[in-house]
Amino acid sequence: MPVPQPVTRLNEVLFPYCGPVPLLPGEDPIGYDGLLARVSGAVKPKDIIEEIWIQEIVALTWEAFRLRRARAAYLAARHSVGIARALEPLRARADREELAAGYARQEPEAVAEVDECLAAANVTTDMVTALTMTQAFDLMERIDRMIATTELRRDAVLREIARHRTSFAAAARARLAEHDAAFAVIDAVPPPAAPAKTATPTAAGTPA
Repeated sequence: MPVPQPVTRLNEVLFPYCGPVPLLPGEDPIGYDGLLARVSGAVKPKDIIEEIWIQEIVALTWEAFRLRRARAAYLAARHSVGIARALEPLRARADREELAAGYARQEPEAVAEVDECLAAANVTTDMVTALTMTQAFDLMERIDRMIATTELRRDAVLREIARHRTSFAAAARARLAEHDAAFAVIDAVPPPAAPAKTATPTAAGTPA
């Protein structure tokens, strides 16, 4: 049986000194590599400092995506809670809990009955989502704050790159100005005067 060969990651090629990328089990390494390639191509890091910042930007962007996926997954997992709440005025407790559980398992009969019941009561999917969120409002708010904090940190790194490039450009301009000033001083110094021409004696001993 052939032994699978290790796959070389884009991170190892572009930034071999930054170590493994921060992926959780089940996350898409190809997607991470694609994000890294696009960000690196857009920013075009000029030195090792900017390369480190590129890694930070990509990791923070991926973290924000992860939090959004977790938020959506949690709401999907808790969707049956919203279904049960939406059925409260429509069905008895035991009946609605059984229907909600069947809906969560995607049993065809339960799904059809719940959809028919909610449609008859003009209860939309958005209403069910809202009822689901109210059962975990504090958690949703914490996740939203984490997303906002992650994005603020990422934006701060982007500003650092802009500041780094501005200061680097200013330093380069200063060096060029010093260089130009030095040559201007050299150009302003008059050349040394040529030595006076002496008369050449003739054969008779008198100057020519």
